[in-house]
Parts: sequence; C-alpha cells; structure tokens
Amino acid sequence: MTGQQLCFVALLALCCTSAAGQERLPGEVQLELDREMFLGNGLPSIEQIVAAVRDPEVQPLFGMRFFSGERNHYAPAWSADGEAMICLRSDLNLNTCKLLLFAHLDQRHPMDIYGEFFTFEHMPAWTTESRRQLLFVSNNEEGKQENLHRLTVFDDQLEPDFDQLTTGEGVKVLPSFHSARGKSKFEYRRDADLYHVRFPTEQPSAATESRLGRGQEASFSHDGEYLVVVRLISGGQVLSIRKLETGQEIRLFEAPNRLIRNPTWSPDGKWIAFYMRENTQLEWDLWICPFTRQPTPLQLAANVRVNADFRHVGPAWTPDSRKLWYLQGDKEQGYYALHWSTTDGKETGTVHYPRGVTTATDLAIGPALHQPMLAFSAVKQHARDIYVVVLNHYSLDSDYYAAIRKNTSTQREQMYPVVRDPFACPSSLYEAGT
Repeated sequence: MTGQQLCFVALLALCCTSAAGQERLPGEVQLELDREMFLGNGLPSIEQIVAAVRDPEVQPLFGMRFFSGERNHYAPAWSADGEAMICLRSDLNLNTCKLLLFAHLDQRHPMDIYGEFFTFEHMPAWTTESRRQLLFVSNNEEGKQENLHRLTVFDDQLEPDFDQLTTGEGVKVLPSFHSARGKSKFEYRRDADLYHVRFPTEQPSAATESRLGRGQEASFSHDGEYLVVVRLISGGQVLSIRKLETGQEIRLFEAPNRLIRNPTWSPDGKWIAFYMRENTQLEWDLWICPFTRQPTPLQLAANVRVNADFRHVGPAWTPDSRKLWYLQGDKEQGYYALHWSTTDGKETGTVHYPRGVTTATDLAIGPALHQPMLAFSAVKQHARDIYVVVLNHYSLDSDYYAAIRKNTSTQREQMYPVVRDPFACPSSLYEAGT
C-alpha cells in the first residue's frame, strides 16, 4: 500500500485537524491530532510516512495519549474490524469497574456502559466477525448477580443495544464469543465448569446451553470450529483442542507443576499462544504451540508483563499471524518496552517510547493490517491512561499487502490455506471431554 493510504487511514480515523507545521509536499496538508502526542515531534509528513513504510524495520510513526481522566483505565481492546475500542475504568474508592466504549475511534469521550451506577462490568470479549458485538460480565441486575451481557454497536444508531444472555447464581468469567452468518455462540466458565451456548444472533432467547466439563478457560478459533481448552490434571494443567462438531478432544501437551492462562489463536488458525509459569513462580513466560498432531511448544520470551488483575487480557497477535507482541523491560525503573517475535523465535525487535510513560500493561494489537496500531495502559503522571502507538507496518511483506489491497475473501483463503485437521489421527489420541 502507499504511504498516502496509510496516512489517511491510520491518521484521519483518529480525528485529525489542520495545523501549520513543517515543510510539506506540494498540495500536502499538515494534520494534527486532537489528542496529546507523547511520541514523535508532531505528525509525520506524507514524505516521511512513505519512507517509513518502505523501511523493513518496524518503527513507530507517532504515539498519542488516546484517553485520559482522573481515574485509572486499563485493558484496551479493538473490535474485530478495528473501528471501535473498549477499555475498563477502575475506581478503587467506589469499588467499581466500568466498561467504556468508543463506538468510533474519532470519539473524544467514550460511552460509559450502564452509566454511573454502582455496577461492576469486566472481562469484555469482542466477537471475531466484523459486526461489532461485545460480550461482557456485569452485575447490573436487582440481585447483583454477575451474568453475561451482550452489546451490539450499529453504525446508524447513536446508542448500542443490550441483551442479558445468562441468568442465575454462580461466578461467570472468561467468556469467548463467536458470531457468523446469523448464528452466535459463546463459551464461559461458571464456577469450576465450562459451558457452551448457541443461539440465533437475532434471537438470544432461543439459546441452548451444554456443559463441557471441568476446566479453567477456553477460546474459539477464528472460524468457530474449535476450542482451545485449559484443564486441570494432577499436579498441573493440560492444553487441549476440542472439535465442537463432534465433542472430541486432543491433548496438545501436558504442563506438570505449571499454570497456563489466556490461550489465544492466531488469526490463521495455525498457532496458539499462551502464558505459562511454574506453580512456585510469579513471572509469566510467553509460549506458542502449533495446531498439529504432535506439537512441540516453544518459549518465545521470558518474564513478560502480564496483568494479574485482568485475567481476560491475553497474547497479542499481528493480523498476518507472523508475529506476537509483548511487554518486557526494566522492572526497577517501571519501563516496559514494546517487543515482538516471529513464531519461530528467530527474529525479534523492540519499539521504544519515552521512559516517562511507565508501568505499561494490557497490550492490544490493531486487527487491520492497513492500520498498524498498538494500544496499552500506562502511567505518565498520576492516573493510568490509554496510549496508542502507530507503526509504519507490522511486517513488510509485498504478497500480503497485495492481497489486502484486493481485499477479497478468495485472496485471504489463498494466503491462509485450510489447516489440516489434527483430528484426522488414530482414535487413541482422542479424549472425550469430561
């Protein structure tokens, strides 16, 4: 793609205004964000962007404080189309956690889900399809029971729609959400068991629920055909794959004396990234496992930044499934640089930002290749705010960029060939869900 395209897609989408500035190309208008810059000397010119996009080294174009306030903000998450964002606002004095919605990225102030009531919303999960639907946990009901709610954002409506999808008692956490072709499904943990729910997207009252057995957490593949599941075993945990059509499970690998959290599929469905640590340790490592019959897990990075308070925030994949991003750095100084690694661990890189921005956490990657943006939570002065860094690209690959420009499903299918089904193996490798 051209530097001009990158400029107007990645910059204008974030609310720009005209401003006087540096030397420009003939006909070029210098732009300025309506948000505080914290990285770079103003917005780059088109000439600078063109040069940066051609540079194979991943580098930041600029960075902004996307949202700030008197309270602390955490866990930014992009919608599947990259056009919306949510984050959490925590208020320890009121013992509340609120969900804030940017239905469009040019919103200067977000919508407070369920208003300023004394309710608790957390663990949001966007659907994997382009339609902007969000599943989250809330106690916004008379009995203050926590249940799963759905939010739907429409382009032609100022206010989103809400549905409550579960009822009753029990601790309901860690939802995963998939929706396609008029059908929706979600998975969640209630107390010690995992549950799977299916319903017509427009008729949640017709939902059917099935129990998947005891487990810690699970998440859908992007095509919705599989679940990656974390279950307990004696002295440790096991990572398994469940084929939803048949209910069969295959153990990918066992992790004795270890804890696993946040298994996250790559967009192409070939890999699963997750955090893992020893039972007796507090520091998490970033691992990756291929979706094959006899996988060999690979540790990509040690002692990565993981937020213990927000269990739903997992590893950050780039849209082309070639890289994982993570936070890692100098604990004593509270500075955590942005790092990336390829899936084989052979190529790595680092993106720095000013050290005055500290204790970064909750890294989220923009899902659109033509909008290479990283979002995270960090502190610059007193409160914890949401920051966004715009990159020159995620990975300079001409074939992938050509396919994105054509923007057809056929091109994408050619780029992401169907992964061979690891369930096509001897029945001795099967394990029925308990």
